[in-house]
Amino acid sequence: MVDVTALAQKGTAQLLPLLRRGLASFAKALVVGFGLTLLAVLLAASQASRHGEFAPRLLAAALVALVGVSATLLLSSKHAVVVVAAQALERLALGNALFQVVFRYLLNVTDEQASGQRLGAVGNALETRIPLAQAEARLRAAIAKVSLERSELEGMRGWLLAKVRGRILRTIERLTLTRFRRDNQQRGAIDLLQVRDELGQGLDDVLVAQILALSTRTTLLFSGIAIALCAAITWTIHWA
Repeated sequence: MVDVTALAQKGTAQLLPLLRRGLASFAKALVVGFGLTLLAVLLAASQASRHGEFAPRLLAAALVALVGVSATLLLSSKHAVVVVAAQALERLALGNALFQVVFRYLLNVTDEQASGQRLGAVGNALETRIPLAQAEARLRAAIAKVSLERSELEGMRGWLLAKVRGRILRTIERLTLTRFRRDNQQRGAIDLLQVRDELGQGLDDVLVAQILALSTRTTLLFSGIAIALCAAITWTIHWA
């Protein structure tokens, strides 16, 4: 098993401050989200009844509160994961470390193998280009193996670390699949060692950019959906 903290090659002591920062960002996002939810609830309660009845106001306030709280919890947790992931990529080069472990599984190289066996596995990869379908299947299997490995941390920090690792691994999988398909179009097969050596260069910077861009799009999307739902609830009850 390969612990994420060992992958980072900085030790748990280096990773814990990032997890604490993520939890702090989670708490701040909750405060902001709940504050905005309270404003939305007050607005819904004031606008939900044309004739001042109590029941429509209460119903609108309850439904808007449900939407606001759900959106806040979802976006706050995602924001915390993004904060920790970005810091782990920038400070600990965690993306490249995970990428190298994924490719060790892709090339069938493990710590338990003797050095001669490792050389044999790498030699086979050097001599043989594999088809796209086989490369994709092996990549997904490798990602699954790394995803199942557990960290030594437990509780909220362990949960956050697992989410961070999952986010980074999904981005690595998407980037690698894109590279596989490009190479297949150009060469008709996949050279695993070439992909590993070329894609691994500057990978953490690419991962940071992709994760931040995806997070921004997700935040805007879910925020827009939540606002639209709150408005629809309020005005539907108002005109009902």
